[in-house]
Amino acid sequence: ASFPDAPEVRTESAYRAWLLRLVGILGDPVRGRRMIDAANAAGVKLQGNGYGYRQAFRNPVSRSDIDLLHAVLRRTWGELPTVADPTAGGGSIPWAASRLGLPVVANDLNGVAASVLKAGVEIPATRGLDLLPDIRKWGDVLVKRVEKRLKEFFPLNEGESVIAYIWANAVPCPRTGRLVPLLTDKWLRKTAGKEAAVQLVTSVDGTELREPRFEVVLGREVDKADAGTGTIARGKAVSPYDNLVIDGDYIKETAQSGGMTQILYAIAIRKPSGERTFRALNERDQEALRAADRNFDEVKDAWFASGVLPTEEFPDGNDLR
Repeated sequence: ASFPDAPEVRTESAYRAWLLRLVGILGDPVRGRRMIDAANAAGVKLQGNGYGYRQAFRNPVSRSDIDLLHAVLRRTWGELPTVADPTAGGGSIPWAASRLGLPVVANDLNGVAASVLKAGVEIPATRGLDLLPDIRKWGDVLVKRVEKRLKEFFPLNEGESVIAYIWANAVPCPRTGRLVPLLTDKWLRKTAGKEAAVQLVTSVDGTELREPRFEVVLGREVDKADAGTGTIARGKAVSPYDNLVIDGDYIKETAQSGGMTQILYAIAIRKPSGERTFRALNERDQEALRAADRNFDEVKDAWFASGVLPTEEFPDGNDLR
């Protein structure tokens, strides 16, 4: 009765459909997910993304839908409610509320997250499209400068683009001193027909390695039993060199004393065809890591002195694991 000209709120089913449209869901995501899983299991590539509509956040909300939402909220609350998110992280909740024209109060203790909120939510919401030319201009300048500066540390094979570098924590084996990666399993992807995993290599031609190498196996070549077996479970690890247990207390002590390190064990890439897959590190990747370490050693003292890297002590009572 309050909205006689709004068919979107006349019935429960109409209201549900309208609410989904408001948040950018323009189809049946459950059905879409089932179709994607079935296609992956059959090794079939679907047209588009499988859902039949773009990602929800890419779908614009009409002015009429926003006006109706505001009318419904004012009818319910007497005024537009404020969306408060004191631990907003990167800002997905305040961003969604902002695009619906709702008052938002958001922040985060993490300085990086707070900066992302400022740049990604507050400024676009208050400046609008007037800011777009400047963002494109100076964003392009920044990207080119960063690419030029960091290119040597991120080598690419021809035609590929890197999606992610996949790392694991590692500690020295207490008996052999050799590096033990702490992996809960060796899977990279479990999708049927597109399986991917790593295999640990601890010796080459009879020569024992100081730290393991990793080979990437794909599809039917994946040994599922091996892929499901990691080197750490319930806080205890197993050394791949002697198959003996590494005590959890040793791992904690090593981490707290600064002895834990990280090891890069696979790279997720996109091929020119658009296919997402994984590959093992090659010599260029290894040299890039060494170059990055050398470069960091040259600048770290200056970065600590200037505050680029944090040096604050952890407050008493914080979890130092």
